[in-house]
Amino acid sequence: AEALLRWYDADGRCRPACEFIDVIEGCGLIVPIGRWMLHEACRRAHAWPAPPGGPAPRLRVNLSARQFAQASLVEDVRAALASTGLSPARLCVELTESALLPDIDAAIRTLGRLRDLGICIALDDFGTGYSSLSYLKRLPIDVLKLDRSFIAGLPDDTRDLAIVQAIAGLARSTGLDVVAEGVETQAQANILRKCGVERAQGYLFSRAVENTLLVQGFRGSAVPTN
Repeated sequence: AEALLRWYDADGRCRPACEFIDVIEGCGLIVPIGRWMLHEACRRAHAWPAPPGGPAPRLRVNLSARQFAQASLVEDVRAALASTGLSPARLCVELTESALLPDIDAAIRTLGRLRDLGICIALDDFGTGYSSLSYLKRLPIDVLKLDRSFIAGLPDDTRDLAIVQAIAGLARSTGLDVVAEGVETQAQANILRKCGVERAQGYLFSRAVENTLLVQGFRGSAVPTN
């Protein structure tokens, strides 16, 4: 399940992150809000029940570029795990290429320290940025997340299909997992399975599930990843 941030404004309207994330990024609030969200998401996930005979769901949390640049990031993640009791194996942090580009060598060191905690690392929105293959060779990551823009045209768009097939094959050959974002139809899910994509998230499986954590107008939700 991927933890998402929503803002309930003064009129009670639920606003998606795309409507306010640039504002809290610009004024620096993204760091304390991100730290709070990581802790709260871990705390909630710790209480999720495990299905009979299987592991409890993995939690996915996005890290902004500014969060990733903080010297305290690794300790913030370590503290969130320690204080909530969530197993590191159940946490996956997601980053976009833009968070890694300013200093790729420093990013590699930070990602290595995060993986040393036992958590999973995902490269989000893969295919929409530079998508340099040299990153896949150098970066200590575990998962590629296929951007929804490549999923929307499936199964009819032959170019989208070719891109998905290529990325899925690349991931398999390099030992990386793949998650498809924005899956809304059964036809999309079926073609993704044929391409070797074993995990997906989107409205086909579940819309965002609202919960009760609420701090200063911000409310968390989660989207299951199947």
